[in-house]
Amino acid sequence: MKKLTLLATCGLFLSTATARADEVTVSAAASLKDVLTQLSANFSKAQPGTRINFNFGSSG
Repeated sequence: MKKLTLLATCGLFLSTATARADEVTVSAAASLKDVLTQLSANFSKAQPGTRINFNFGSSG
């Protein structure tokens, strides 16, 4: 019975411990701009309401 109570308690904490961000900043090399732009479209569909900001720079 103690194991069942422990598992139920852990499940309760895990189900309420979801993290959400309204804004995500991604810093990457300029050569990844095309790929990350395409990925951001897919991410936006899966996570509506989350804004993605990109910071592209040189990698050298």
